[in-house]
Amino acid sequence: MGPNELAWLRIDQELKIGDAVRENGAHILPMSELKRVGQREIRLLLKQDRRRQVPSFLDGGGTMSVSNSDVLFYQNDLHQTLPVPKQIENIDVLTAELPPLVDPWFFTSEPEAIDVVETLGGLDNFTSDKLRPRSTGRHKIFKPFNMKLRNSKIGPSVEITNPQVESDAWWVGEDAGYVLEAKIGSTSELHRRQLFYPYHDMNSRLSGINSSFETRTLSLISRGEGVFDLYEFSFEDEFDILSCEVVNSKRIQYHRKEQLRLPLETVQNAPNYSAPFPQADSLSLVMKTFDRIHSGTDVSEWVFETGYDKRQYDYYFSACKWLGFFEGTSSKPLLTNMGMEFSKSSRNEKKLIIGSVLNNDYVFSHCMNNQIKQIRAAATDLILDRGEKYRVRTRVTADRRAQTVRAWLVSLGLHQ
Repeated sequence: MGPNELAWLRIDQELKIGDAVRENGAHILPMSELKRVGQREIRLLLKQDRRRQVPSFLDGGGTMSVSNSDVLFYQNDLHQTLPVPKQIENIDVLTAELPPLVDPWFFTSEPEAIDVVETLGGLDNFTSDKLRPRSTGRHKIFKPFNMKLRNSKIGPSVEITNPQVESDAWWVGEDAGYVLEAKIGSTSELHRRQLFYPYHDMNSRLSGINSSFETRTLSLISRGEGVFDLYEFSFEDEFDILSCEVVNSKRIQYHRKEQLRLPLETVQNAPNYSAPFPQADSLSLVMKTFDRIHSGTDVSEWVFETGYDKRQYDYYFSACKWLGFFEGTSSKPLLTNMGMEFSKSSRNEKKLIIGSVLNNDYVFSHCMNNQIKQIRAAATDLILDRGEKYRVRTRVTADRRAQTVRAWLVSLGLHQ
């Protein structure tokens, strides 16, 4: 069990939350009581981007803060499933013509991912509007309201007063205000709170100035390899969080018109083969993991930020170690000289450093001559060919590693 699971186990054993929810459909407790019993910060306990992070005693239900002091435990699923978009737009891009700091394949944060689809026109096309950015961030919800509860014995609604709201982006269009929740990775679900509260915050701010603008709620999932999924949501009943549904979705796939030519011969860096061959598909998350470890972030903070578990953290630390940036273990990482150099490098210099490591590896270097569609199969065979060196014995394991080969080479443009 992880620290969250252990904390929730202590909490339910003493406070009997699961029993109360099964009896009444919903239950509200003060954050101070949860923190006292669980001996863990509330923000970590309530980080539930994925259904598997919800306490098991809720039997598929959900939790969310309803104020800056209280938490709702609900019998109903509070997560929104994200379908694979059926509408797909393929866009060819000349990398030499990209604006500075905009790269669809190489970024480390949600704001950088938003910049890609905003700068390259994807958001305007998706919304059929001309969006103008507005400042956002972390704040308290603008105006209290009552959220409806279904099949609840504690009352038909609960008052939402001053919970913390965090929107990744705001825009104003010709006749609407927009809020957006952004994620990096392969997620197929969102917590509805991340859509519901920003919607009400924007809506109340617009109505507070007697604006006739409607509020539109969006999410952006950047999946790597130049793939960005956009979703729009609607609440059939704006006061019922369970009434959320996807009303529009679109996948934008950016393709390089030309192969990126990094001067790999100018830098000589070799992989650290004391670490396992990498199994960390998102190079963006590898970069983010390096930054967080270098800044002193521990594993619990990484799990909090990414929504992944400790096992995934170990994979991404191992990838950083294989690249030569760390020695030691995931619990006691030691920055290498190469890692120190990497931390001080510009974005393009970081591409070159990583590319030079890959160029000096048998599998990655051989796959640089392949088309994107051919990389995974070729890498699987090459990994098995050197199975002892890469500590891989089965085709299934080799194929998982091969997906990382493809993802990294596409991120850097090191393919035909």
